[in-house]
Amino acid sequence: MSNRTARADAGLTAQDLAALRRSLQEQRRFRLEQLARMTGRAPAPEAAVPDVAPAPVPEAPAPVPEAAVDGVAPVPVPEAAVHGAPVPAADPGPGTAGPALTREAPGPVPAGRAAHPAPETAGPGGGAPWDGAAARREVQAELTASARMVLHDVEAALERMDRGGYGTCELCRHPIELRRLTIVPQARYCGRCHRVREALR
Repeated sequence: MSNRTARADAGLTAQDLAALRRSLQEQRRFRLEQLARMTGRAPAPEAAVPDVAPAPVPEAPAPVPEAAVDGVAPVPVPEAAVHGAPVPAADPGPGTAGPALTREAPGPVPAGRAAHPAPETAGPGGGAPWDGAAARREVQAELTASARMVLHDVEAALERMDRGGYGTCELCRHPIELRRLTIVPQARYCGRCHRVREALR
């Protein structure tokens, strides 16, 4: 990277820019893979982005059982809870004082009433029936839109870097703090202008 570009990029050193570029490229790669998984398509080719060794990826969270509804695993209900007997609370674990407390389970369910309303009758506020599939599609659409927005911001930051304008606030034209860029490398505004924009929302 030339000295002219480093000076134009808000006073960032060549090392700063190299580290920030790697971070942006890693984010771009992640978002492309994320969108490919969400939409079921193959990731777009990365012709403009040179290959960089990826950072270690944290271990994936434990899978959610298939019986889970909307990503929430079912909680086993002790038999005693169905009949109104006291239910022992969860074991507080080693190193905690005192015996496990108990809580009173709800009384027996009257005949003819289900303990939990059926999904087709469990609409919010007693309104329209709840449609779990529609809710999942809506959440998926929102997550996809969010991933696309972040990808767009990351690609725009890489373009600013290529043009030599990376690291300059788009509102006040002052340098964006290195600390902020390290946390949010695609940032378009300095911390002050970002706070002002958020306050006006």
